[in-house]
Amino acid sequence: MAKKNDNAGGIFFWMLVGLLIVLPLVPIVWIIYTLIKLYKWKKNQKYYPNQDISDFWLDKQEKIEFLESLNDFRTSKSNIDDLWATADNEGLPRNQDGSISNRRNRGKEINNQLNFENDIYNKSKRRLFYLREKPNDKWNYLKDYFVSYYGAIYALLFWFVAFYYSLKYFFKKPLLSVFEIYDKIFTERTEYFIALKENWELHTIYALSISAIVSLIVFYICKYLAGKFIFKNKYPEPPIVDYSNYDKY
Repeated sequence: MAKKNDNAGGIFFWMLVGLLIVLPLVPIVWIIYTLIKLYKWKKNQKYYPNQDISDFWLDKQEKIEFLESLNDFRTSKSNIDDLWATADNEGLPRNQDGSISNRRNRGKEINNQLNFENDIYNKSKRRLFYLREKPNDKWNYLKDYFVSYYGAIYALLFWFVAFYYSLKYFFKKPLLSVFEIYDKIFTERTEYFIALKENWELHTIYALSISAIVSLIVFYICKYLAGKFIFKNKYPEPPIVDYSNYDKY
């Protein structure tokens, strides 16, 4: 029985040691993450100097491609409908799945024309949908960098705020406790400590855990607010491209 208790105590001790090693790395991770997102934000921001919809909109060549794709899409769709109507009017036999049978030469002819028109229809549809969404995709691409950078800054800030007040709650003298915790972990001093009391390890883990959780919550809240309000005010969201607005910006 004593051996089991010793094993449990050893596991608990190493869990504490692991948490004391990992949890202090949280602010370092936030700092690195913030710097990476800041770099990417600044790098991509320069491609959108006007801060309006025209920054994200289709260029001249893409506008031409949009009209061509729209025309091909509509024409092929109309031709496909006409071919199916012709097959119905001529009473061409059908397969069990509803497709036109190739038993007659006329059926083969209609199917060849359908394959040709379907190929144009699918290609123009893919290109059209890509161009329709492209300005909004570029806007969302830039927004992702901004909101991540914005959220990370406040997450880092609130980590320090939460850590300070957590230490203040557990140790009363937060700044002194930080130095004494450092001495306890990284030096071999055995003299009396002013701020640290019994169970200081657990209290330190509590403070670090609270700080990590608070920073993570703040990160997602700030990301949401930045995307919902701040970025939209800074960079207006472009609409979906259609025939009525493709040449508007």
